[in-house]
Amino acid sequence: MICLKRVTVSILTLALVLIFCATAPAEQSEKGKKAILLVTFGTSVQSAMPAYDNLENAVKEAFPGVEVRWSFTSGIIRDKIAERDGRIVDDPFTALSKLKAEGYDQIVVQSDHIFSGQEYSDLRELVNNFLALQTADGSLGPKKLALGKPLLYYHEDYFDAVEALASQFPADTSSNAVVLMGHGSEHPADSAYGKLNDILRHKYKNVFLGTVEGYPTLEEIRQDLKDSGVTKITLMPFMNIAGDHALNDLYGDEEESWKSQLAENGYTIDGYLKGLLENKAVVNMYVNHLSAAMAEFEADGIKEATTRVNGERLKFSEPLRPEDGSILAQLKPVFTALGFTVTWNEAEGVATANKTDLTVSFQPGSNVALVNGAEMIMDTKCQLVNGSTMIPLSFLSKSLGCMVNWDADNTINIFQE
Repeated sequence: MICLKRVTVSILTLALVLIFCATAPAEQSEKGKKAILLVTFGTSVQSAMPAYDNLENAVKEAFPGVEVRWSFTSGIIRDKIAERDGRIVDDPFTALSKLKAEGYDQIVVQSDHIFSGQEYSDLRELVNNFLALQTADGSLGPKKLALGKPLLYYHEDYFDAVEALASQFPADTSSNAVVLMGHGSEHPADSAYGKLNDILRHKYKNVFLGTVEGYPTLEEIRQDLKDSGVTKITLMPFMNIAGDHALNDLYGDEEESWKSQLAENGYTIDGYLKGLLENKAVVNMYVNHLSAAMAEFEADGIKEATTRVNGERLKFSEPLRPEDGSILAQLKPVFTALGFTVTWNEAEGVATANKTDLTVSFQPGSNVALVNGAEMIMDTKCQLVNGSTMIPLSFLSKSLGCMVNWDADNTINIFQE
């Protein structure tokens, strides 16, 4: 296995070198370019494509200005689209190689897989191989590369997914059962379907999940339906898109489809043929996983950032800290550079900055600052770290009229207006 991985890395290295050598040097010199690569199995069903658009639009809204691209893992789907539409869709390796060659050195790969099965494992291995190509200056592999989690990864994800699905259920599932079809797999992670099915059965009456190629199967669902006593069923795909499996295996007219088999058993069948990516709450789950992966970049970037006040570079004994979407910095170096005198009241546990007719006080553990005695709510609480008071830099722009920006060279600039 170790030898195989080394061979894989060597092949990747050779391929990347060939690709990068053919790229204009000017493209490779750009700094801090971020990109998001959305990876899916893919589909050639035209009616299913808007579901992918939903995810892409949500990602672009969450990360404005960041390049967003797609990659399909299925070679059969890519070939079919190329032959039918004349459109080339890249595989993940090619897509990552192109992004790097174009100067994108911070890339988040976001899987739209349901769980961490074989497809996701293969994608993770590819990302790890790219990471193995990293050099100190990022001249070969991307400087930063992260992989977002699939839909069902953390324990809480299962409950979030059930809540999202509930918006699709009939008002009364005691008389109108719901049968969800997942894809299924021989991979050990197929057990995710059993866990989700158990949660669904405990939270909602007569809601059952089965799979086409895993467990539970239609046979288990038939027994559950028989025990429930219902006569009406709504069929739904538990897949990101309503593609071939949904249109044929689930709701097709062929005798082997779930619709046909259940109708033959005497049930009245209805269909809800929309993919998970047409459910806003599910899309938000993927975006949240992507945001968590992106936050890895932000956290590293904050720690490595240079801070300047009116052009003067500051020296901190404590590094900048990310906290609840804010950046915390040592109070004294920042306010001293802004012309304040900073003091610490040990008895009250309060740090105070004075400047002519302006007095600002902070108390670690509180998100309230006093500006000339008036309370100002900060984005997050101050912290006391190794004897230093750390405050959110956003306070400077919201309450003191300073301009604070984080530029592409990873420098946080603070200016007094």
